[in-house]
Amino acid sequence: SVANKFSTADMLEAIIDPNKVISDQYGSSIVKLNNGDSYQGIVVNHSGAEEEGKMTVYTSDPDAEPIIVKTADVESVRPSPISQMPEGLADMLSEDELLDLLAYLVSRGNPEDPVFN
Repeated sequence: SVANKFSTADMLEAIIDPNKVISDQYGSSIVKLNNGDSYQGIVVNHSGAEEEGKMTVYTSDPDAEPIIVKTADVESVRPSPISQMPEGLADMLSEDELLDLLAYLVSRGNPEDPVFN
């Protein structure tokens, strides 16, 4: 649905420089614990009685387990200035691959879209 929200230029800029503008929807936080440890990721606060007093931090490492911490152990939670999108991602793509990615996003994944012509 990004094509409904952003121009092609904005999408390209976000791919090339993911830290320039970080949407509130996709921003991560830095959670600093009282013991000095810190974690960066998407923070989910729990509200169920069984999970009350805990938060989960989902880091950008897809292989890592989520980190569950007690809110009593948290010193601070602040927005991160670094995007979850890996920096340099566009550097790994050829010009044709980058254009294919943009076409995919603009077409909303529809291979029949005229943008692929």
